[in-house]
Amino acid sequence: MPKPAENEISLVEGPQDDEQSKPETSAKKSRKRKQSKPSDGLTAFQRAKKQYEKIQDERREEAKKRRIENEKRENERLDAMSFRRRKDQAIKSRTKKGQPNLNAVMGCIVEKLMKEKEKKN
Repeated sequence: MPKPAENEISLVEGPQDDEQSKPETSAKKSRKRKQSKPSDGLTAFQRAKKQYEKIQDERREEAKKRRIENEKRENERLDAMSFRRRKDQAIKSRTKKGQPNLNAVMGCIVEKLMKEKEKKN
């Protein structure tokens, strides 16, 4: 195609000069993202599996703690019940004449005071 003269208007759309039509490739930034490989060298499935196992371990630890706390609470409850039973028996115990057995009652009071002292320490 012949080039038009300077004073003629070109009807053909597009670049007239080859040097002007080419954009600079060095100045233009690429819009494509580079895919970065993870530094741990694991696949996505392996990372997901590792994360799943970590969550499961945490859940097991929490369940173990809850179980230990429940057992501790249950033991404390049973100890309190046995103490109450002994105290009730001591209060109900009577002498031959029908008087309350104060020696047994004092034993329960002393036991209660000893428990309180142990809890403070």
